[in-house]
Amino acid sequence: MVMKMNNAKPVNHITMALHMMILVFVTLGLVIDFMTSNQLNGALKLFNYYTIQTNFIIFAVIAIRLINIRKHQITSSKVRFITEGATIWSLITMVVFHFMLSKIYHPEGVRILANYLLHYAVPSGMLILFFISDHDIGPDWKYPFYIAGYPLLYGIVSVIRGSIDGFYPYWFLNPQAEYPDGVGNYVNLFLLIIIMCILFVLISYILLSVRYSILKSVLRKERKNAGS
Repeated sequence: MVMKMNNAKPVNHITMALHMMILVFVTLGLVIDFMTSNQLNGALKLFNYYTIQTNFIIFAVIAIRLINIRKHQITSSKVRFITEGATIWSLITMVVFHFMLSKIYHPEGVRILANYLLHYAVPSGMLILFFISDHDIGPDWKYPFYIAGYPLLYGIVSVIRGSIDGFYPYWFLNPQAEYPDGVGNYVNLFLLIIIMCILFVLISYILLSVRYSILKSVLRKERKNAGS
């Protein structure tokens, strides 16, 4: 079953259910993290973390997309672009957390659930959504460079702020301490940032290429059905 949208392709109920599932997961994860913070200062400090910022962005774009679906409106190109960006940003969050942070971050109690939701469940849901939605538009091959802009800006701001107040949200952004508390120096930090930016761009191109292949397959099937 599908829902018709004015001037748009039908939206499958599975797609809508996926939007709602992601919204529930990201909301629950964020609420748990903020509600279990010991004090106001601790809650405010959460905003310094890339994971929290990315999941707030996901909450916003998924909420907007759901509203558009309910109102039978076409999602704007800007929201689609941010959705694609949020997908890449959350996937990098999952990869970086799993390989660089999971061994040193050990949440307890209900925060275990929040950790799983924000670092694994939400990124996985966004990846599925990326492949099954927005097939009515072709890829813009300049997007990967735009998408890399946010994490690059986040890293620069975090390093500048850390050099002022001594707080670095992640050990790999700290050039003033040796491993495992930091990366040792600014040269290592610079190389790490370059590698991360390249990783963002490469993953973006891979995902866009896969979705473009899906898009071409969908179009071929539509032409075949139209001709029969």
